[in-house]
Amino acid sequence: MKKNYSLGTWITISNYEYCEIILKYNFDWICIDLEHSTINLEATKKLISLSEKYNTKTYVRIPDINKAFINKILDAGASGLVVANIKNNEDIEKCINYAFYHPVGERGMGLSRAQGYGNQFDDYVNKKSKNIEIIPLIESKEAIDNLESILSNKIIKKSMIGPYDLSSSIGDPGNFKSKKF
Repeated sequence: MKKNYSLGTWITISNYEYCEIILKYNFDWICIDLEHSTINLEATKKLISLSEKYNTKTYVRIPDINKAFINKILDAGASGLVVANIKNNEDIEKCINYAFYHPVGERGMGLSRAQGYGNQFDDYVNKKSKNIEIIPLIESKEAIDNLESILSNKIIKKSMIGPYDLSSSIGDPGNFKSKKF
Protein backbone atom coordinates (compact mmCIF):
# COMPACT_ATOMS: atom_id res chain seq x y z
CA MET A 1 0.00 0.00 0.00
CA LYS A 2 1.39 3.36 -1.02
CA LYS A 3 1.37 5.96 1.73
CA ASN A 4 -0.14 9.33 0.92
CA TYR A 5 2.05 11.37 3.24
CA SER A 6 5.70 11.98 3.92
CA LEU A 7 7.44 12.37 7.23
CA GLY A 8 10.48 14.49 7.79
CA THR A 9 12.34 16.57 10.31
CA TRP A 10 14.40 19.74 10.59
CA ILE A 11 18.14 19.82 11.11
CA THR A 12 19.32 22.90 13.00
CA ILE A 13 22.59 21.62 14.44
CA SER A 14 25.66 21.16 12.28
CA ASN A 15 26.64 17.79 13.71
CA TYR A 16 27.32 14.84 11.43
CA GLU A 17 26.70 12.18 14.09
CA TYR A 18 23.44 13.79 15.24
CA CYS A 19 22.20 13.88 11.67
CA GLU A 20 23.17 10.25 11.13
CA ILE A 21 21.20 9.20 14.21
CA ILE A 22 18.18 11.07 12.83
CA LEU A 23 18.58 9.47 9.39
CA LYS A 24 18.56 5.96 10.90
CA TYR A 25 14.87 6.54 11.71
CA ASN A 26 13.99 6.36 8.00
CA PHE A 27 12.48 9.78 7.54
CA ASP A 28 11.36 10.51 3.98
CA TRP A 29 13.15 13.85 4.08
CA ILE A 30 15.19 16.18 6.20
CA CYS A 31 15.34 19.94 5.95
CA ILE A 32 18.60 21.68 6.76
CA ASP A 33 17.68 25.06 8.19
CA LEU A 34 20.01 27.81 7.01
CA GLU A 35 17.67 30.58 8.13
CA HIS A 36 17.46 30.00 11.89
CA SER A 37 20.64 28.07 12.61
CA THR A 38 24.39 28.53 12.42
CA ILE A 39 24.86 25.77 9.85
CA ASN A 40 27.16 26.91 7.04
CA LEU A 41 27.45 25.79 3.42
CA GLU A 42 30.35 23.40 4.04
CA ALA A 43 28.39 21.57 6.74
CA THR A 44 25.30 21.61 4.52
CA LYS A 45 27.24 19.83 1.78
CA LYS A 46 28.34 17.11 4.22
CA LEU A 47 24.84 16.65 5.60
CA ILE A 48 23.39 16.36 2.07
CA SER A 49 25.99 13.72 1.24
CA LEU A 50 25.13 11.79 4.40
CA SER A 51 21.38 11.91 3.70
CA GLU A 52 21.95 10.49 0.22
CA LYS A 53 23.59 7.43 1.82
CA TYR A 54 20.29 6.86 3.60
CA ASN A 55 18.20 7.52 0.46
CA THR A 56 16.59 10.49 2.17
CA LYS A 57 15.54 13.62 0.32
CA THR A 58 17.29 16.73 1.51
CA TYR A 59 15.65 20.11 1.43
CA VAL A 60 17.50 23.24 2.45
CA ARG A 61 15.65 26.15 3.99
CA ILE A 62 17.12 29.34 2.61
CA PRO A 63 16.60 32.75 4.21
CA ASP A 64 16.17 34.66 0.96
CA ILE A 65 16.24 34.34 -2.81
CA ASN A 66 19.91 34.63 -3.66
CA LYS A 67 21.20 33.27 -6.98
CA ALA A 68 24.72 32.40 -5.82
CA PHE A 69 23.43 30.76 -2.64
CA ILE A 70 20.84 28.71 -4.54
CA ASN A 71 23.51 27.55 -7.03
CA LYS A 72 25.80 26.38 -4.24
CA ILE A 73 23.06 24.49 -2.41
CA LEU A 74 21.77 22.74 -5.53
CA ASP A 75 25.30 21.99 -6.74
CA ALA A 76 25.87 20.34 -3.35
CA GLY A 77 23.04 17.95 -4.27
CA ALA A 78 19.96 19.21 -2.40
CA SER A 79 16.65 17.73 -3.55
CA GLY A 80 14.95 21.07 -3.19
CA LEU A 81 14.62 24.40 -1.47
CA VAL A 82 12.30 25.57 1.26
CA VAL A 83 12.24 29.29 0.55
CA ALA A 84 11.51 31.58 3.48
CA ASN A 85 9.09 34.46 3.32
CA ILE A 86 7.70 34.04 -0.18
CA LYS A 87 5.31 36.93 -0.71
CA ASN A 88 4.07 36.70 -4.30
CA ASN A 89 4.35 34.97 -7.66
CA GLU A 90 7.32 37.16 -8.60
CA ASP A 91 9.27 35.57 -5.74
CA ILE A 92 8.38 32.10 -7.04
CA GLU A 93 9.42 33.02 -10.57
CA LYS A 94 12.76 34.30 -9.31
CA CYS A 95 13.39 31.04 -7.39
CA ILE A 96 12.54 28.93 -10.40
CA ASN A 97 14.75 31.06 -12.62
CA TYR A 98 17.72 30.56 -10.28
CA ALA A 99 17.08 26.86 -9.55
CA PHE A 100 16.48 25.41 -13.02
CA TYR A 101 18.62 25.16 -16.12
CA HIS A 102 17.59 26.58 -19.50
CA PRO A 103 14.93 26.56 -20.91
CA VAL A 104 12.99 26.74 -17.58
CA GLY A 105 15.46 29.04 -15.84
CA GLU A 106 18.95 30.43 -16.11
CA ARG A 107 20.85 28.46 -13.48
CA GLY A 108 24.54 28.30 -14.23
CA MET A 109 26.11 24.94 -15.04
CA GLY A 110 28.90 23.64 -12.90
CA LEU A 111 30.75 20.44 -12.22
CA SER A 112 30.14 19.99 -8.56
CA ARG A 113 28.97 17.31 -6.17
CA ALA A 114 25.43 17.08 -7.62
CA GLN A 115 26.83 16.36 -11.08
CA GLY A 116 29.32 13.79 -9.74
CA TYR A 117 32.08 16.33 -10.45
CA GLY A 118 31.34 15.74 -14.12
CA ASN A 119 30.97 11.94 -14.03
CA GLN A 120 27.15 12.08 -13.82
CA PHE A 121 26.68 15.36 -15.65
CA ASP A 122 24.17 14.04 -18.22
CA ASP A 123 22.12 12.18 -15.61
CA TYR A 124 21.94 15.25 -13.38
CA VAL A 125 21.11 17.72 -16.15
CA ASN A 126 18.61 15.49 -17.94
CA LYS A 127 16.88 13.89 -14.93
CA LYS A 128 17.68 14.97 -11.38
CA SER A 129 17.83 18.71 -11.98
CA LYS A 130 14.37 18.62 -13.54
CA ASN A 131 12.93 17.23 -10.29
CA ILE A 132 14.18 19.94 -7.95
CA GLU A 133 11.40 20.95 -5.59
CA ILE A 134 10.70 24.56 -4.68
CA ILE A 135 8.65 24.74 -1.49
CA PRO A 136 7.40 28.22 -0.65
CA LEU A 137 7.20 29.07 3.03
CA ILE A 138 4.07 31.14 3.57
CA GLU A 139 4.84 33.51 6.44
CA SER A 140 2.96 36.77 5.89
CA LYS A 141 -0.46 38.25 5.29
CA GLU A 142 0.81 39.39 1.89
CA ALA A 143 1.60 35.77 1.00
CA ILE A 144 -1.87 34.67 2.13
CA ASP A 145 -3.40 37.41 -0.02
CA ASN A 146 -1.36 36.11 -2.99
CA LEU A 147 -1.62 32.41 -2.17
CA GLU A 148 -3.61 31.44 -5.25
CA SER A 149 -1.06 32.98 -7.62
CA ILE A 150 1.88 31.57 -5.61
CA LEU A 151 0.49 28.05 -5.82
CA SER A 152 -0.70 28.37 -9.43
CA ASN A 153 2.78 27.75 -10.84
CA LYS A 154 2.90 24.14 -12.12
CA ILE A 155 6.39 23.62 -10.66
CA ILE A 156 5.09 24.20 -7.12
CA LYS A 157 3.79 20.91 -5.72
CA LYS A 158 4.12 21.63 -1.98
CA SER A 159 4.04 24.56 0.37
CA MET A 160 4.51 25.13 4.08
CA ILE A 161 3.20 27.63 6.57
CA GLY A 162 5.53 29.43 8.98
CA PRO A 163 2.99 29.86 11.80
CA TYR A 164 4.97 32.18 14.06
CA ASP A 165 5.94 34.64 11.34
CA LEU A 166 2.45 34.48 9.85
CA SER A 167 0.77 35.16 13.20
CA SER A 168 3.23 37.99 13.81
CA SER A 169 2.47 39.52 10.41
CA ILE A 170 -1.23 39.73 11.26
CA GLY A 171 -0.45 41.40 14.57
CA ASP A 172 -1.07 38.49 16.95
CA PRO A 173 2.26 36.65 17.43
CA GLY A 174 1.93 33.03 18.52
CA ASN A 175 -1.85 33.06 18.82
CA PHE A 176 -2.83 30.21 16.52
CA LYS A 177 -6.39 30.05 17.86
CA SER A 178 -7.41 33.55 16.77
CA LYS A 179 -10.00 33.86 14.01
CA LYS A 180 -7.67 36.13 12.10
CA PHE A 181 -5.00 33.42 12.03
